[in-house]
Amino acid sequence: MQTWDMDLTFGRNFGAGGGVLSDGIWADDDAPHPTNPLVSPSHPLFGDSNHRKWDDLWNRLIHYCHDDPQIRQMYFRRLRTLADKLLADGRYEARIDELVSRIGPEAVLDVAKWGQYGTPQSLETAVNILKNDYLAVRRIHLLTTHRVPGEIPEAQSTHPKIVINEIMYHAATSADHEFIELYNPSLTEAVDISGWRLDGVALNFPAGSVVLPNDFLLVVRNDVEFRASYGTGKFVAADYTGNLDDSGELLRLRPGRAMAVDGHLPPRGTPKQLADRHAEALSEDVPEGAVHRADGCGVHRTTHPERVAVHLLPVVFDFGRIFAHQV
Repeated sequence: MQTWDMDLTFGRNFGAGGGVLSDGIWADDDAPHPTNPLVSPSHPLFGDSNHRKWDDLWNRLIHYCHDDPQIRQMYFRRLRTLADKLLADGRYEARIDELVSRIGPEAVLDVAKWGQYGTPQSLETAVNILKNDYLAVRRIHLLTTHRVPGEIPEAQSTHPKIVINEIMYHAATSADHEFIELYNPSLTEAVDISGWRLDGVALNFPAGSVVLPNDFLLVVRNDVEFRASYGTGKFVAADYTGNLDDSGELLRLRPGRAMAVDGHLPPRGTPKQLADRHAEALSEDVPEGAVHRADGCGVHRTTHPERVAVHLLPVVFDFGRIFAHQV
């Protein structure tokens, strides 16, 4: 299935060439209007008050999303992911060539029946315009022109390091207060984890799940209950079904590549026992790479390699905690 929006896809625009029924295509026109500099149909931030339609309209929801620095950074990372996928060299071209071989006879009949608006074009001419005047130009505009600090980033690292950072698996009040927190230890790279899978809770991360640099992303048992208990201002990407197994289980974060990050839930004690053990372990000075046990509570200092498999009782990482009690 290909993206399609009636007559306004692949560079078509109301203002390009004098209306919808025209031959105009905009692929890299960030300021085409002769008198209104805010008209910016080709800009990646198109739709907000600073990047408007030809008729000076803009969308307030888009505007306020773009106006938030964190949401804007997440959007740019997701845009880069989609551009690398959908605008990959030859992807659309191959599909166009496949369709042309099928629709050629129909195109002749269509022109004979309905005629054409604008300058008459053969199917071959129209295809070449689509390939050369839109797709090729659009790739450069998004992946080169707007690949600047504060806008579209470089391609995502091949093996980004995302950490299973904190697990609340035995909340003191209700299973609806369970959560799993991921952490991105990179100080510079936002990571798109759309389509990644978290085994143990059978969760596929929805499109648009981006973990900002040095920041967190949560998946929760119940979003409403989570926010009521822990407050707002946290990025909850999704709810998961079922409960975390209090008797211990494996949580595995699976990217779309041959790497994984594992986290093991420990056997359960009483909330007070685990809280006391956790506090005692945290009070100890544990060197990096060492493991300390305090009555069943372990502290593991790690630099978060690409694959972490830890078989301990409650574990504390440099960047996070596994809790079995209410916080």
